[in-house]
Amino acid sequence: TFCAVAALQLFGCMNRIERVDDLIEWCLSRQVGGFQGRRNKDPDTCYSFWVGATLNMLGKFDFVDNASNAMFHASCQFMYGGFSKFPSIYPDLLHSFFSVCFLAMKGHSGFLPINPALCISARANSVAPWVK
Repeated sequence: TFCAVAALQLFGCMNRIERVDDLIEWCLSRQVGGFQGRRNKDPDTCYSFWVGATLNMLGKFDFVDNASNAMFHASCQFMYGGFSKFPSIYPDLLHSFFSVCFLAMKGHSGFLPINPALCISARANSVAPWVK
């Protein structure tokens, strides 16, 4: 879902998404505290970015339940740093990276804004070779 929406955004073709309301509803229904990647799966910290960035690109990021997602992320934060996929397991780089990206997208204090389609900071995007 993220890859398709990000590609459409990067090509300036967001108006080509059919049934956008169904897509938004599907994304919002993935939040069960944290976000799931699929129905009937446990929430996973990385999906806060994947689904959250999709909602951001669709202009519906404000509908995310920040309090429940923050509680989920707090339960996955390791005492010595980093985030895990689920609570009570060790952190890893992938889930830490996407958790930080989600926090940046939410405008969490201390984080620079990001470009959700590219998953890079807005600052890096502003000096990238593709920016003219």
